[in-house]
Amino acid sequence: SLDEYYPAVTADGETFLFTRNNRTEAVATQEDFLISKKVNNVWQKATLIGGGINTDGNEGAPSLSADGQILFFAACQEIDGSFGGNRKGYGSCDIFYAQKIGNNWGKAYNLGPNINTKYFESQPSFAADGKHLYFVSGRLGGFGGTDIYVSTLNAEGFWGTPQNLGPKINTPGREES
Repeated sequence: SLDEYYPAVTADGETFLFTRNNRTEAVATQEDFLISKKVNNVWQKATLIGGGINTDGNEGAPSLSADGQILFFAACQEIDGSFGGNRKGYGSCDIFYAQKIGNNWGKAYNLGPNINTKYFESQPSFAADGKHLYFVSGRLGGFGGTDIYVSTLNAEGFWGTPQNLGPKINTPGREES
């Protein structure tokens, strides 16, 4: 049996997305996203998400916008330096996003150097207000191994400098998920 984890659901409860570890005897970890829609109040069989989002690398920790039109996820650097497919990144694991165009998912893009660093960035959570992105980072200046940060989308459509949520949330340990 294959492990399935990191569920994400739209605000209307009609779309369900999750990560599946498609490991084989040759590959210990190969994560992809599957998606299911509710039709007449019945969940349909989950299928691989389209749009080239899934690669032979690892995609994980998905977060959908409330309306299901934007997907944020983490991808980690592979041995060849890519982040799955031809995706480029800044190091370790980075956060990417893709937008739905009609019924299809578009290409995934790295959120850029304001969010991603050479350190670990992962486990995005996109707030229902469409303006705040929470995520975990191992960047310098935190309280522990990994901390939770938030970035705010500005009026020009760019993500602001991430703010550490501080010592009431973050500890000397590793905050995750």
